[in-house]
This record gives sequence, C-alpha cells and structure tokens, in this order.
Amino acid sequence: MGKFFKGLASSGAWSCFDEFNRIDIEVLSVVAQQIQTIQKAKELRLDSFIFEGTEIMLNKDVQYL
Repeated sequence: MGKFFKGLASSGAWSCFDEFNRIDIEVLSVVAQQIQTIQKAKELRLDSFIFEGTEIMLNKDVQYL
C-alpha cells in the first residue's frame, strides 16, 4: 500500500477503495497512518515530504477524504 500511496501523492491521481471491512485491524491501522501522513503534508501545503523513509514530491491536486 505504501508504494501505491506514494504514486497517488506524487501524481495527483485519485483512487476509490472498497472492502476495507475485510482488512485486519493491524493492517488497517498502518494504512490509516499512511493516509494521515499524506493528509498532513497537504494541509501544511508542503512541496515535498518524507513518506516511509523516502522524500517524495506532493502534487497539489491529490485528494484524500
């Protein structure tokens, strides 16, 4: 999921997720943390940020709910 989120954040693409109710709570917790990291970078209007140890450029068009 981390690689997937890196691509979304840097490209500005969007995605729709389904079946989150089937994910184990431990995995869901990691996914939630990853999304929160990207949301915070967007909220702070950063040009780039560190995501899972890698600096990535943040596309301003990226959308997260």
